[in-house]
Amino acid sequence: MLNYAGDFKRAFNLDLSGSNGVAENKTQSKSKNVGKVKLTPFSEIEPEDVTWLWDQRIALGKLTIVAGEPGLGRTFAILDMAARLSKGEPFTNEESGESGEIIFIGYEDRTGDTLRPRLDAAGADVSRIAYLDGVMVKTKSKCLRYSTTSEKWRTWSR
Repeated sequence: MLNYAGDFKRAFNLDLSGSNGVAENKTQSKSKNVGKVKLTPFSEIEPEDVTWLWDQRIALGKLTIVAGEPGLGRTFAILDMAARLSKGEPFTNEESGESGEIIFIGYEDRTGDTLRPRLDAAGADVSRIAYLDGVMVKTKSKCLRYSTTSEKWRTWSR
């Protein structure tokens, strides 16, 4: 178990004397962009109840990861749930349906030949489902975009 002040400081070479819990990495580096982290001791965090999208299975507003061996139907199940959520349909006969927007992050199946046709077949409201296709990184001189579909960095263009 880590001792908050001592072990974190040693493990990450942090200066914990900053205000508001912001700790700066004091490692000497040629880069001027040395990272900062904000550490909050759990003694300052109030416990909260979990709000469930699907009772005891999927928490609302949190990242849900579905993992398993190939061929078990992970994508099928997730796309079915996304379709139901996009239309406000329940996941089971025992629950009422919630509606909402979905961000799909997946790298095994292609969007146009697999994911979109499966969403259409499930009757999804595809206007409420988005695919994370890239991440933008800003530097002082330019903006770069990493595309998850092409797996390449490119200069950002809108």
